[in-house]
Amino acid sequence: MSTHMTSRERLLAAIRHEEGDRLPIVPRYHNYCMAKFGDHLIHNQLRMNEEYGWDNYLVVPSLTDALWPNYFWNVRLKDFSCLEKAGLRLEVKITEQQDSLMLDRTFRCPAGALTDKARLPKSNSGSGIRPNPHFFEYLVKDRHDLECLQYFLLDPDVCSDFETLREARALLGSNGLLMAYVNSALDDKLGCVYGSENLMMTCYDDPEFCRRLLAVFHEHTRREVKSLLEREVDGVHTTWYWSSLSAGWSPQLISELYLPMVRDLAALTHQYGKLIYYYDDGDVMPIAKNLRDAGVDVLGTCAPPPAAHNDLERLKDEIGDKVCLHGNTDVIELIRSGTPEKIRESVRRTVEQASRGGGFILGTSDSIREDTPEENVVAWTRAAHEYAQYPRS
Repeated sequence: MSTHMTSRERLLAAIRHEEGDRLPIVPRYHNYCMAKFGDHLIHNQLRMNEEYGWDNYLVVPSLTDALWPNYFWNVRLKDFSCLEKAGLRLEVKITEQQDSLMLDRTFRCPAGALTDKARLPKSNSGSGIRPNPHFFEYLVKDRHDLECLQYFLLDPDVCSDFETLREARALLGSNGLLMAYVNSALDDKLGCVYGSENLMMTCYDDPEFCRRLLAVFHEHTRREVKSLLEREVDGVHTTWYWSSLSAGWSPQLISELYLPMVRDLAALTHQYGKLIYYYDDGDVMPIAKNLRDAGVDVLGTCAPPPAAHNDLERLKDEIGDKVCLHGNTDVIELIRSGTPEKIRESVRRTVEQASRGGGFILGTSDSIREDTPEENVVAWTRAAHEYAQYPRS
């Protein structure tokens, strides 16, 4: 065991199920970072980590946000020129209300036109610092829209923001892990053009169309992952919260529809000798062994009650020898609303449950919220450094 490791060495030791000098400390903090510094781009992620002594597990925001609600709230996106490269024209009617914007959009392509309607709450108007839109009308209504939809799935090799990726690697150097954020087929992709509820109904009413929709988006996600793996990243940070048990999908449907995608992306990632992170801030207990068998390297966020119903100690026993677990500390009831004493005790208990033999990264159940008291963030950090040391007594 090294007496002092870099963030990169510490994180890789944990993922290899080795005990390093201490547990890596990697909370999610993008909302808190935005409130503190104005955005959550890489240079500000590094500022946060340096200020609090957290480890550098850096996630580059999605580099192929060619569409979806990210067009309206992702701080990196400044224009719509990537759509024009694909022969798309966008017409947007914006109606401003007191606390939101009403968006009426028409996308025109050589195969026709698609329309949608959404309400986008303004930041800090009661829906948080990064509000999601609410769709009243989705772009895709039926199978006839699939021809138009192909124009929206932009070529990752042409339209990705690789300059941001290069800048991130230059800033980080070798002191940490650089992961590329990639949404899976449903997350912020198909879910935003067809709707999760619609897809759930379609998987019973028209299962062939359901699978066709998912296949179209998974193939595009696969192209995106491959494009990123050929560049400067250490792996891909994939999201699955829309296809989660907590989002209403049954273990059987997850097994039929989504686990094949996980296996495919894991196999592709491992071909390049890189890491795949599976992000779901909801319930994962009933599918944890499936995720292990699918080849997931890191599983987050292992959210505890009341946010989800995960048992960290049981997860450690069931899959902790193969999968590195990450997260666990509740960001709402505990870090935002709890006392420093309760926070300290929770961290102690979490470390006790999951630290043995490595394979654990201490973190949070989701992003630390923008209205969290600074003293509570400091209390969590102090407790993390106090209890995260190896060897365990």
